[in-house]
Amino acid sequence: MPHFIDLALFVVLGLVLWHHLLHPPVLRLLARTVRPRPVPTPDPAAEIPRVTVVGPRPERPVFVGRLEDDIPFYVERTYGLRPGITGLAQVNQGYDATVEDVRSKVLHDHAYAVLIRTPGSWLKTDLGIIAKTFTVMVLGKGQ
Repeated sequence: MPHFIDLALFVVLGLVLWHHLLHPPVLRLLARTVRPRPVPTPDPAAEIPRVTVVGPRPERPVFVGRLEDDIPFYVERTYGLRPGITGLAQVNQGYDATVEDVRSKVLHDHAYAVLIRTPGSWLKTDLGIIAKTFTVMVLGKGQ
């Protein structure tokens, strides 16, 4: 019987030694530190909206509720369009100070949506707006 216990102990020690030879503690520690961790997903509320170069400018959230009440079709002005850095309204008139100025910008935004229905007219319209944006910036008309 003592012979069996010695043999079992020998096998267990052999397996432990074999395991440490294949998986040394240094390698396990290195694997734990180098192992790629899952990338945390960003908070949906903190996502930045996708913006294009040309498109209707988004309005500040503080004014949206009032403008929706005062201007018909205000919300529809951006339907299907991404907001842009510059737009038809920005190059054709200055900053808005009154509700009437915003009403005029809404008309420009609707006109832009109509002008870009085909790829050819979209390219022509956007290139024209970009060129006019540079002109407005160089001549200082946007102030």
